[in-house]
Amino acid sequence: MVLYIYSNVIGSFVFNTGLRIIDQTLFDEEDTVNNAINLNNNEWLEEEKALIKKHGHKIIYLGKKKTELIETSKDNRFELVNERISEIPNFYQLMRKAGIIIAKHKIKNSVKQDTLVIQAINNIDELDRVANTLVKRLREWYKLYLPEFSKKVRDNEKFVELILKNKKSELLKEINISSKKSMGANLAEADTKPIEELAKRITSLYDLRESQSQYLELIIKKTYPNMYAITGSQIGAKLISFAGSFEKLAKFPASTIQLLGAEEALFRHLKTGAKSPKYGILHEHPLVTQARASEREKVARALGDKISIAVKVDFFNGKFIGEKLRNYLEKKFIKKKK
Repeated sequence: MVLYIYSNVIGSFVFNTGLRIIDQTLFDEEDTVNNAINLNNNEWLEEEKALIKKHGHKIIYLGKKKTELIETSKDNRFELVNERISEIPNFYQLMRKAGIIIAKHKIKNSVKQDTLVIQAINNIDELDRVANTLVKRLREWYKLYLPEFSKKVRDNEKFVELILKNKKSELLKEINISSKKSMGANLAEADTKPIEELAKRITSLYDLRESQSQYLELIIKKTYPNMYAITGSQIGAKLISFAGSFEKLAKFPASTIQLLGAEEALFRHLKTGAKSPKYGILHEHPLVTQARASEREKVARALGDKISIAVKVDFFNGKFIGEKLRNYLEKKFIKKKK
């Protein structure tokens, strides 16, 4: 008599010629994930081998396997087989438990390096927004105390650093204004202390941003060396973030990479016929910012092309060619500019 064997995520089952279950081995919880992976890869399970040994070799596996341990069959009666399996006691509870175990495993293993990159660059962007908002408030507040200094120092980080390190008299000397000519109010120490506290908090945000940037550069440089060689850490991370994952970025053509970050302008162009964007986040790249306005589209197109190559090489773990690609771009555009 010919028997059949079939497996799913809860166990392995032996059927007679009438497709009635005559033997079964239900999987232990700790084996559920590995068995599900092996089934997906068409590998033989230990439970299947044990049942084959128990019932002899006159047994046919219903489905595909990579190796011919026994005869396999592409039988089209899987609906009936699954119906028979669903009749075993506690079937739905077992399927639910196995589904939860497998889902947890997939969620746990879905966190990859590009996921960390996206979180890091999003955090850096949010720190920038928060710090800029607070600096704006600090400048308005400090203008009550020393308005001339706020106008003189445009760099936000330097502004915060200087007001923390120097007293009002020292800052007045730095901008060559006497205290009598200053329009700032003479605030008491109790009134200037909250301003200093705000400046200290902003400094801590700058420090946090710096540490996050160092972490981002480390992970980008190590994981995506070819892309890093061309884009650096910040632009490379933003490209991954706009794409949604590094795998998606690797699948994009160069023209799409060129426009990443300009989605709103692109949709506006498609909807209203407004001017089409020429580049997205690549406008932050030094080669684009330093190029003449008439040549920026050309530079962005070349950048998108080389980034596309670098990303694909990184995705497939190819050799390091980032320096070669970067040198080509620098030689072509920096030399031309000179």
